[in-house]
Amino acid sequence: MDSIVDTNFLSQLISSSQLIEQHANLEEGLTELARMTAELIRTDRCSIMLLSEPLNGEREAHLRIFAYFGPLPPEALRQTVSMSKGIAGHVLTTRTPLLVPDIATSPFASVARFKDSGNPSLISVPIEVASQPVGVLNVKGPSDGPLLTRKDLELITIFAMFIGKSIQTFQLQKLAESRILQMAILRERQQEAPGTTPRPIAPEPARIAKLVAKSLYRELTEAGFGPNAIIAVTSEVLSLLNHNLHHD
Repeated sequence: MDSIVDTNFLSQLISSSQLIEQHANLEEGLTELARMTAELIRTDRCSIMLLSEPLNGEREAHLRIFAYFGPLPPEALRQTVSMSKGIAGHVLTTRTPLLVPDIATSPFASVARFKDSGNPSLISVPIEVASQPVGVLNVKGPSDGPLLTRKDLELITIFAMFIGKSIQTFQLQKLAESRILQMAILRERQQEAPGTTPRPIAPEPARIAKLVAKSLYRELTEAGFGPNAIIAVTSEVLSLLNHNLHHD
C-alpha cells in the first residue's frame, strides 16, 4: 500500500469514527459511510445491510439494505435476505470476510441476486457491534475499473470494524438521551435467554414502539396511575403529536 493510500485510508477511518454521531439518524450516517467506503477503493457501488425483525411470524431475522451508494435496482431495496441464504447471509453467519473475483464462476453464482454489473467482482464483510454480527458491508467492483483485490478486502474489513464501532456509539448516545428507552431495552435484554440469535440493529419502528409503550405503561402503573389516568396521559401524548404535525 503506497503512502497516498495510507494517508487517505487513515483520514477516512478518523472521519468514519465521528460521522454517524454527526447525523440526526442512523440511516443518514450509514449512507455517508457507504459513500466513503466506495470512494476508499474507487468503486461506484456499496451497500450496508443490517438485521431486521423476523417476517410473518418467522423466528429467523433477515438482512435488508439499510443504506447504499451508487446505482441500485429498486427491487433490491424491497427485498430481504435470510440469514441462512445468499452471499450476505453466508458472510453474516460465518462472520468471515469474502472476496469473490468473479461471481459468475464462483460457488455463489446460483445465489447472486443481481448480475447486471460489467465487473463480476465483489466484497462482502460482516459488521459487528459488541462482538455480535449485526450486518454486512457489500462492495461491488467498479463498473469500468479493475477487479477487486485482496488488498481491497483488507481495507474494507478494517473499515467495517470502524462502522460497527460507529453504530455502537450512535446507539449508546441515543440510549443515554431516553430513560424510557433505557428501561425498555434493559427489560428486553433481561428476558432473553443466553445464546439467543443476535438482535436486529436496525431501528424497527414497530418493535421500538412496543418496547416504549410497555415500559411507559409499567412506569405509570407502578407510579399509581389507574386506567383512566393512563388513558388521559396517552391522549395528551397524541394531542402533542398532532399539534407538532400541524406545525412542522
